[in-house]
Amino acid sequence: MRSSRLPAVKTLDQFDSSFQPSIKREQIESLHELGFLARAENVILLGPPGVGKTHLAISLAIAAAESRAPSPLAALIESLTEARAAGNLSRRLRVLTHPALLVADEIGYLPITQDGAVLFFQLINARHERASTVLTSNKGFEEWGGVLGDEIMAAALIDRLLHHCHIVNIRGNSYRMRAHQDLLWTAQERRCGRWNRRDCQPPGCGPIMAAGVLDDGRADAAGVGLRSLRSLRPTPEPTGRTALLLLPRQPRRT
Repeated sequence: MRSSRLPAVKTLDQFDSSFQPSIKREQIESLHELGFLARAENVILLGPPGVGKTHLAISLAIAAAESRAPSPLAALIESLTEARAAGNLSRRLRVLTHPALLVADEIGYLPITQDGAVLFFQLINARHERASTVLTSNKGFEEWGGVLGDEIMAAALIDRLLHHCHIVNIRGNSYRMRAHQDLLWTAQERRCGRWNRRDCQPPGCGPIMAAGVLDDGRADAAGVGLRSLRSLRPTPEPTGRTALLLLPRQPRRT
C-alpha cells in the first residue's frame, strides 16, 4: 500500500452504487474477486467526470494490494520521460511491466505529447498478456487518436487493451455535483430547450452509449481499430452481465 502511491483510500464498500444505477453491481463485484489478474486481463472504466471511475480503480488497486498502483497518466508518462532522459528507460519499463496490476488514471483529461504517447504505448505493449492494467477515461475509444495525437498508434493501443478486457461504462451525474443538481438541469435546459423533447437526455448523460454487446463481461477484440469502432451501430442495452464497446451518443429522431 505504501509503494502504490494511492491518492486516497477508497473501497468498494464506500462506493454509492445507488447513485449510479447504470453500473452493474455484479460485474464490479466479480472484478474485485481479482480473477482478471490471474488471466492478465485489462479493465477500462469509461464515463463523464465525477461518476466514480477513479474510486473504482482505486478500490481494485486496494483489493489487489490486500490480496498480495493508480497514478494519473500524466505522472506515469513523466516518470518514463525522466527515465529515458537519464538513460534508464529499459530498466523503468521492466519495473512497470512486473506488477500484477498497474492503474493509469485520467486518460483524456490532459494533453499528451507524441513522445509521451509512444512511451505509454511501449509500456502497454510490454504488459500485453503478461499483467493486468486498469485505465479510466472520460473519452470514448474513437477519441483516443486525438488524445494520443496519432490515429494509427491509438488503434494499435486499443487493439492490445481490448484483446482481453472488461469494459465498464458508467453513465450518470457527477457524484461531486450531487448537491448542485439544479445548476446541471439549468444548463441542460438551455441546451435542449425543454424537457418534453424526445431527443433531450437527462442531466449527466455521457458522451458515449453502448453498442456491440459481448458475452460474459469480457471483450476479445484483437484487430479492432478506430474505424471498426466508429462503424458499429448502437444496440439496445440488454440485461445481465455484459461487456460493452462504446460509441458517441446519437440524438433520437423525433
